[in-house]
Amino acid sequence: MEKDIQIRVKLFGFGNKNRLVELKVHSNTKIKEIIINVAKILNIEIDYDEILILCNGSQLYLDDIISSNCDELELFPLALGG
Repeated sequence: MEKDIQIRVKLFGFGNKNRLVELKVHSNTKIKEIIINVAKILNIEIDYDEILILCNGSQLYLDDIISSNCDELELFPLALGG
């Protein structure tokens, strides 16, 4: 059964300051859908292929479903080039 989850999304290194967005999402929501909503709320562009996504110290991927024990996502941009 689908339930709502309250989640905080912390963004580090996107622009000149760290940002925090709080959302309520369904338990079967993909990580990418959450990030798309955050980008719309903050009016920023995010290169989905160039971010690191963490929850409770574990890396998540865009196609992963949000876990009910994940109440905070951390997003970091990856270094471009190399």
